[in-house]
Amino acid sequence: MTKNSIPWVKKQSITIVPVGAVGSEPEALRNILEAFNWRVDIIWIASRKEFMKVLDGTIKTADYVVIPNHGCDKGIIVPDEEYVTPEDIAEVGKLAGKTIISTGCTTGRKVYGDAFIKKAKAKAYIAPIEYPAGNSALMFVARLFYELSNKKSLRTAVSVARKLDKETARFGTFQKT
Repeated sequence: MTKNSIPWVKKQSITIVPVGAVGSEPEALRNILEAFNWRVDIIWIASRKEFMKVLDGTIKTADYVVIPNHGCDKGIIVPDEEYVTPEDIAEVGKLAGKTIISTGCTTGRKVYGDAFIKKAKAKAYIAPIEYPAGNSALMFVARLFYELSNKKSLRTAVSVARKLDKETARFGTFQKT
């Protein structure tokens, strides 16, 4: 390697799994993550059944999975179909070792954390506890992966991303202990 050459950096993989009408967030996030040298796959979800196949491992994902979605007190919103509830996740989830990031409002409540960590065996689950405004979810995820790209621990990366403003502070974290 010469003095002016760029060092080789191993790419890490991430899967973005948009559920429902989430605007341009998946494409914006993909562009940001690729700028940080992540290898990004997007699995566009067209139905509840297809999303369940992601959750049960039939459709393969990377160890980092970002789920852009809309959520409410009833569950993750799948247009024109039943909500995906924490009970659904607990029943079918097979996500051992994965870090899951949901952008859906209220999907960061303890019942979701328990479903993803205790039942589906995810390594970590990160999501907004309340209703973050505007593009704050995109900003949170972008900053989170900026920090991870710079070799920060997940705990530190979440802490830094939460400090952007009062909206990003609405994200909570659940991790395997």
